[in-house]
Amino acid sequence: PNTVSPAFRDFFDILYNEVKNDPQVSIILNTDFTTEVYQLSKQIKEDIENIREEQDKQIGILMDIRSMLLSLTQFTPTIVQEYEDIEGYIPLKIRREENEQDTYNRLFYGKDSSKSIEDLIIEGNKRLILFSAPQYGKTTVLAKLAFDLQQSGLYRPFLFNLRNYSSSSPLENQIKLSERLDNSASSVLILDGLDELKEADRDNVISEISIISLNYPLMNIILSCRLSHKTVMTVNGFEDIYLQSMSYDNLVTYIQCHCSDHETFLSNARDSQIMQFLLVPFFLRESISYFETHKSIPSDKVTIYEYFINRCFQEDKQRKIARAGLVSPRARLNKHLEHIAFSMLTSQQMEISADELFEDLNISCDVIEELIGTSLITKGDNGGFTFVHNAFKEYKQEKKLCSLDFAQIKSLVCYPGTDVIIPALKNVVVLTIHLISKNQLWSESDFQKWCIKKHTWILVEVGPECLDESTREIIFMDIYNDYK
Repeated sequence: PNTVSPAFRDFFDILYNEVKNDPQVSIILNTDFTTEVYQLSKQIKEDIENIREEQDKQIGILMDIRSMLLSLTQFTPTIVQEYEDIEGYIPLKIRREENEQDTYNRLFYGKDSSKSIEDLIIEGNKRLILFSAPQYGKTTVLAKLAFDLQQSGLYRPFLFNLRNYSSSSPLENQIKLSERLDNSASSVLILDGLDELKEADRDNVISEISIISLNYPLMNIILSCRLSHKTVMTVNGFEDIYLQSMSYDNLVTYIQCHCSDHETFLSNARDSQIMQFLLVPFFLRESISYFETHKSIPSDKVTIYEYFINRCFQEDKQRKIARAGLVSPRARLNKHLEHIAFSMLTSQQMEISADELFEDLNISCDVIEELIGTSLITKGDNGGFTFVHNAFKEYKQEKKLCSLDFAQIKSLVCYPGTDVIIPALKNVVVLTIHLISKNQLWSESDFQKWCIKKHTWILVEVGPECLDESTREIIFMDIYNDYK
């Protein structure tokens, strides 16, 4: 080749002249060369096939775009929902189910096959269900998706939160589907929060989604659900995709852009060993905000939850001072929030009615107005009240559970007469242990023994600080042997 230096070429010529008369060496050289040519030709053939496949895919995308443009001119929705951009949005990638080769390429060659949801939709993946762990921001990702698709001018999205679902009428009627979308590739129905459905409504809603999918075969349908519900949320015809946490490089870049003293923040975060939970967008944003206020790093997730809730109260207080000179009685409202959350836990409801607030919990209209002002409680379209973010409800439930004994906790978080934790309450259990483990009574308690025997995954999720070193080693060996 032209890139080879003259000195090396002279050396190779001398070497070749010396060995070409040796039959043994000649056979080896010819064999290796033949093998190399064969491998090269095989690789070239595969590359050509991949290029042809990619060309076919691009032609298909262009045909879909043509179809969408025609649809956009032929169908005029009677109801149009305008979506807003997400301030401070942290982009996250999507991972599909990996086969063995995908995993090998990612681990050993750094070949990342992750994509955005927009990429998957453009490529023609019409039925997707997005799974993620708590606080990863799947609702925010879908809100951003709706905005971006609408801004593109090629898609007509509609986002509906399933926590607002009511069993009183069909899902298709509740979302007024025929007035918003049509059966075309330009229509995108986004249904957020399968995990937030009442258990009694779950099968019915999945059945209704299947019917919509059959009646609108060209429409794109995107669902979302917590990973803890995956085993009970099977929707036929939908591909499972997974929301990934931030990469370490993206995490550092975000901190450098959004934190005034990013070097101190990163140094303290590494020293405190909290980098892992900073990969989750909610904890990252709140940790930076906490650092800007306190000039120190939050020690754990509980500190971040407390800080966020206090900030909501503080913002409401400022609004009221500006409006009428009133101050929110934080301690009293916190008690009411715990009662509402615990009532929803015991009744397994995703929302609570006004009658239940008045009659069962003795909460007045004035107090409800104050709670809504904190931005932690909201009133739905059907008149029911719910927490703005599922994580806030779970945190308040966990605070209440910490005051109960193990038998009471187990009776609330498990299916009756079993050790099986209700999927919707798995994160509540994790948070409860996180707080209880700071108490000396946790060590050697019935709760700890039960977790070690029945639910080691919970202890792994809580973190190493909830166990002594010898117990951690036992659990590690159990998990290791399982995988082996």
